[in-house]
Amino acid sequence: MSTSSSTSIEKTSYRDQRFKGTLAEQEKLLEVSTTLYVGNLSFYTTENQIYDLFARCGDIKRIIMGLDKFKRTPCGFCFVEYYTREDAENCMRCVMNVEQIMTLIGVVIESEIKKNSR
Repeated sequence: MSTSSSTSIEKTSYRDQRFKGTLAEQEKLLEVSTTLYVGNLSFYTTENQIYDLFARCGDIKRIIMGLDKFKRTPCGFCFVEYYTREDAENCMRCVMNVEQIMTLIGVVIESEIKKNSR
């Protein structure tokens, strides 16, 4: 597992309650997983859009779009599976960096609005 980036990967505390094994077994599988959960997507997000964005981080094995069980339309989440753990971790670092940049941009914009409204 490559950890060449200065941004560390933090594991979520969420665990699948339907997993048919021990917590230790689940943790071990998570350590080698190449699948990322992507949430808070627009219901209009397409598989092609997901592919175009996430392929920048590595070779994608498959994308599984979450679908409404009755309408069979996207419902705001997907799973992106990479061929390697390294590519999945690179993607997580990239997403974390984008989140940090967007937070910074939001702070800058907010401070400019306050300054200009005086």
